Amino acid sequence: MNCKPGDLASIVGGLSNPSPNIGRVVEVIRLEVVDAVIGPVWNCKSSQPLQTVHGLKDDFHVRDAWLRPIGGVPIHDEVTEDLQEPA
Repeated sequence: MNCKPGDLASIVGGLSNPSPNIGRVVEVIRLEVVDAVIGPVWNCKSSQPLQTVHGLKDDFHVRDAWLRPIGGVPIHDEVTEDLQEPA
């Protein structure tokens, strides 16, 4: 799988070619299903509605193959002592 719950990810694919959602950033919420044909499908959220087969939505499903996690420090991590400036 490309993603895990809590990841921020960029959409890299979709049903239409080109998808209007390419490059949009979403938050991966939870694994909805692992389909035998299309693989894992995630429940995702976006700060702005995205185009889906059911119209504009900010809560939707995306295939794992259509997501790429955005690297960096997870937004939930706290700063540790070794990252703070010396006293």
